[in-house]
Amino acid sequence: MRRLGEALGRHTGAPGPVHLADWASAVDALLALGRDRPVTVVVDEFPYLARASRDLPSVIQHALTPGRAERTASRTRLLLCGSALSFMGGLLAGSAPLRGRAGLELPVAPLDYRSAAAFWGFDDPLLAAQVFAIVGGTPAYRREYVQDDTPDGRDDFDDWVVRAVLNPARPLFREARYLVALGESPLGDGPRPLLAIGAVKWGRLLGRPHLDRLERARELLVARPGLDARGARLLLASAEGFTAELRQLAAHRPDVVLVGPDRLYSGA
Repeated sequence: MRRLGEALGRHTGAPGPVHLADWASAVDALLALGRDRPVTVVVDEFPYLARASRDLPSVIQHALTPGRAERTASRTRLLLCGSALSFMGGLLAGSAPLRGRAGLELPVAPLDYRSAAAFWGFDDPLLAAQVFAIVGGTPAYRREYVQDDTPDGRDDFDDWVVRAVLNPARPLFREARYLVALGESPLGDGPRPLLAIGAVKWGRLLGRPHLDRLERARELLVARPGLDARGARLLLASAEGFTAELRQLAAHRPDVVLVGPDRLYSGA
């Protein structure tokens, strides 16, 4: 709160820091910034702040009460940001204090695999696919979590995994367990369409037997309650390629998709 008062003092041109007695006065001071013009106020890493001041969501709820003079006279846009998705999602759910107060909820999704390749600066499809298989499209994994370390070509990929991903001194090392700890959302009870069934044998030449196994898996899933697998496509992915028999078969079957690095990043 002291740092917020200092920032308010600098922003408003006050001779010194603005004294904020509590969070209620702090939020009202932020709303007051928008009396004459639209002002955007960003509170980053809000989950950490709310855990330290547990009444803060309720304070903001009261400050944004419809009809309250401090709110109706303000054009401040208060953006609450945070990387803890479970916490941020709960801010507006059920009986949470801020339910009904928000004008916008905007989850920021990770980069897709092509955007991630451009973000990491890769022009080698195989290297881009290998890195994406490990870190996905989370931008923070490019710099902070690996200390700005990137693989220098295909020959450096294995060494990069050892020094950046499997290194206990790097933040990325424990990230997987933190993600698992977030849990999964429960699924509904209304059969769900299964879009695709796939197999990845990245270092192996794939042929008809691999497709046969996927077809058998689809047959078993069709009989499983809660899933509609009748229209599921069969995806085979490999960096080594596919036999001529399998390529010819896939050319005449729209439900069979063969995926290699070139196809992933060329869009062909």
